[in-house]
Order: sequence, then structure tokens, then C-alpha cells
Amino acid sequence: MKRAVEISMRILVIRMSRSFVTSVVVLLAVGFLAYMLSVDAAVDSLRSGELIVRPPAAQRMWVASISMLVAVVGITNTLFMSVAERYREIGTMKCLGALDRFVVELFLLEALAMGAIGSLAGALIGTAIAVVTALLEPASAGGWSSLPWLLIGKNVLICVGAGLLLTIAGSLYPAWRASRMAPAEAMRTEV
Repeated sequence: MKRAVEISMRILVIRMSRSFVTSVVVLLAVGFLAYMLSVDAAVDSLRSGELIVRPPAAQRMWVASISMLVAVVGITNTLFMSVAERYREIGTMKCLGALDRFVVELFLLEALAMGAIGSLAGALIGTAIAVVTALLEPASAGGWSSLPWLLIGKNVLICVGAGLLLTIAGSLYPAWRASRMAPAEAMRTEV
């Protein structure tokens, strides 16, 4: 596992532009979700001075769900491109005795690193925009102290968890495909 972490981090640095794009995709999807979850609670509590918990509007949650689906497709596409670029590398590792599990770990760790960065940044940025939106609301009666910070913190954790689940969901199939590759076939492939 330690070796897989080292290789994954090295690959992220080498392929920084692709890693950045994937992290931004996750950031935008999670940021939008964080905004949707936090803005209503923040605005309502500032207007009334008390915490009102109500579910976000169904239409906005559908849009957030679609953005999360697009993020999964983006992650899957990025990892398939990464697998295609690394056919020879995967074949060499497998010829030298790397197990299928090691190859799966390699791709999952790479994806989780990108997803963790994007999820955390997206949750914080989306929540910050929701809080600023609530504070700029003309009918807001309170300030920072009347915001539902516990609920906002819970929403941040939910969004980071959702982002990590999206990343895992989008990376499982490409990682499995990479691990099932026959070493001889991978060595012959021209990319």
C-alpha cells in the first residue's frame, strides 16, 4: 500500500494538468451541492433570527444531482484516458509481478487524492458563497452569530463525503479495467 501511495502521488505530479481538471470538476459539483444545501438554512435563519430546517427546493436538488452525474462521467473519462496513456507502464508492472489489487489501489488512490482536494475546496467555496449570499440578503436581521453554524458544518461534511463517493464511483470501473489488462497485450499496445 505504501508503494502504491508513492507511485500515485508521483503520477499526480507528472500529470498535473489532468489532475487539476478532474479536481475542478469535483470542486464545481460539490460546491454547487454545498451552496444548495446551505443557502436556504442561512437565509431563513437570518430573516427570522431562529433556525428553520427545511429541505432544499426539489428543482435545485435535481440540478445538483445532474451536476454530480456529470462529475462522475468526467472522472471516469479522465481515468480511462490515464489508463490508455499508461498501458505500457501497467504492462511492465504486471510483468514484474504487480498484482491486480496493486493496480486497482494505484488508480483508486490517484482518484481519491484528486477527489479529496476537489471535494474539500468545493464544499468550502460553495458554503462560503451561500453564507455571503445570506448575509447580503436585504431582509437579513442578524449577522454572523445568527447563522446556523452547526447545520452549515454538517452540510460541509455531507458534501465532502458525497464528493469522495462520486470519485470512488467514477474510478472503480477504469481501475478494474486497468487491473484486468493482460501484460503481454499491454506491452504490445501503441498509444
